[in-house]
Amino acid sequence: MSFVLAELRSVLIALALLAPLVVGAGALFARALRFPGFARADLVGRAGKALLVGLACLPVLLELAGRLGPGAMAATALALGIAGLPSLAAGAQAPRLDPPVVVLAAAWIVVAALLPLDWPDAEGLRHGALVIDHVKHAAATWSIAESGTPPWNPTFFEPGRPAIYYYFFYTLTGAVTVLGDTLGVAGRHAAVAGCVLMGFALVALAENLVELSGAAAPPRRALWTALLVLTTGLDLIPYAFVREGLGLTPPDAEWWNDQVSSWFVTALWAPHHLAALCAACVGFVALAFDRGWRSLALGALAFASTAGLSVYVAIGAAVALVLWAAWATLRGRFVDVARLVAMGAGSLVLAAPWLALVAMRTQDGRAPLGLAVRTPYWTTIVCEDGPACATFKLALAPLLYAFEFGVFALGAIVFWRAVGRRGLDNELAKLLVCATAASFLAGTFVRSTLILNDLGWRVMLFAQVATLVWTLAALRNRAFGAGALSRAAVAALVLGYGMVALTAVQARREPEQTALQRQTLPEEIAAWTWLSANLPKGAVAQSQPRQGRALSYGLYGRFPAYVSDLHNGVLFGASERDVRARLDETAPIFAAAAAGGRTLEEVRAFAARHRIAAIVVTALDSAFADPAGWTAQAKPVYETQRVRIFLFGDFAK
Repeated sequence: MSFVLAELRSVLIALALLAPLVVGAGALFARALRFPGFARADLVGRAGKALLVGLACLPVLLELAGRLGPGAMAATALALGIAGLPSLAAGAQAPRLDPPVVVLAAAWIVVAALLPLDWPDAEGLRHGALVIDHVKHAAATWSIAESGTPPWNPTFFEPGRPAIYYYFFYTLTGAVTVLGDTLGVAGRHAAVAGCVLMGFALVALAENLVELSGAAAPPRRALWTALLVLTTGLDLIPYAFVREGLGLTPPDAEWWNDQVSSWFVTALWAPHHLAALCAACVGFVALAFDRGWRSLALGALAFASTAGLSVYVAIGAAVALVLWAAWATLRGRFVDVARLVAMGAGSLVLAAPWLALVAMRTQDGRAPLGLAVRTPYWTTIVCEDGPACATFKLALAPLLYAFEFGVFALGAIVFWRAVGRRGLDNELAKLLVCATAASFLAGTFVRSTLILNDLGWRVMLFAQVATLVWTLAALRNRAFGAGALSRAAVAALVLGYGMVALTAVQARREPEQTALQRQTLPEEIAAWTWLSANLPKGAVAQSQPRQGRALSYGLYGRFPAYVSDLHNGVLFGASERDVRARLDETAPIFAAAAAGGRTLEEVRAFAARHRIAAIVVTALDSAFADPAGWTAQAKPVYETQRVRIFLFGDFAK
């Protein structure tokens, strides 16, 4: 338990650094660029608007500053944050705090901070399912904190070739890692703090879109907003059908379908996509509210950040803007279309260095996107392929969306039934409709092909936020009434909370871990902490590479691996062929001699050839306790019951 409390302390320190940096910088830009409603809002309202504007402006600026090194990146974040904090408070009214919302906010901080961490049990420590993506975010964070932008590849060491996978979001957490280093903040802590912060950003986004789109009057309290973002659709029903009726247990509760993730899951699993949604919506606001050159500057910064925060969300935003531009052109609004073109040109200039790097991405000859009708994996029971199957999948899609959106689908229907065409009187409201159409068009008929259908999952965020806004407006406008619609909404809310609770429980039960894995983990963490204190920046440290996903190198270390694992090696930019070749070359080092393991001379030659400073061997590797293996002949510089570290080359001296 002391380990968990220490980890929680570091996450809270990281959050205490991250939030003022983003909000302070956002306040500076919100006042200078006249973000709608900022000047007249109370302190809490300003903080919410500043958080959104900070997520729209700061990421691309830090990416550019990071090209001068991590120190310049952190200094830029600190300078902008400090400079903007006076703008936050100057002339603001004191807020009226809503006790239930304060309680929910505190509960969110604790739950969101604890859920991704390693928890103790009778054997040692165990991972939760969130670690599967958290390792990528932690590795991207410390890599940027160590090398700036573009960062070195933490998963596939290639001197002179940077990582392709790095989102601008991790310039924020990277800056916090630099600033919080002496306070015990590591990359994994800053990455979790980013997840926590995005919960507050989502509430601020919903509040501002409801207000600025004219969907409902400004609220006296934000309780309904907080309650809605903590629920999800009717997934519990089809999940039970897939598990009990078909005998298939999804590895993640959301995976009964090609998922439309709950806000809870999105914030904790993929905060950079949620940050991209916030940035894109700030760009929509800049387009909807003409403030002259200020709107052009805000839109350019916002759309540049959107591209770097999430390519998939940026694709959805681009489709939405094309639809809006077509609508505006048909009505002769050429000046507005020209403003959009100017924003787009500015965003391309700002994001050009990153876009040039992304264009180098290795795809092994595959197209990154493909045409396919969105469908859950279990429909293969009914049909495999062909026109009839495509027709079946297309006919099934509306029903699946109804389950996925649940109370939000109902809320959208109630809202539009009540307001009719008046709902399109506001320019931002039109943009939300275009974004919703873009979600369903791209999400239903296009999919990404690299590893999973990330495009299909993330592009749906626009439809999700629009239906969240419309449901919230329907509640505030009392459009549900007190009859059957109201009872249906309550039932849908309850089912949504049940699904979120199931997801949280399953996130702590998965993945399965043996007793030896749980016993070894505390010693692994201590070993990587020792390495961090004793190896110089940029040294290469190698542990057992995995065909699946390696974890410890990215979560607890701060050193690039010669090769980490197949999944992240490909994701961070190496070709699958090259990653597999390195896996085949490296795996025998961790095998027993009788199973083809390497001799000590071969291991030394391998380390010298690839400039590997340290090799970490654990009790999970058959070479660890092999009396005939190289580990019995070499002398470790660090040793516990289940972990040994061996240094090579000049480092061994």
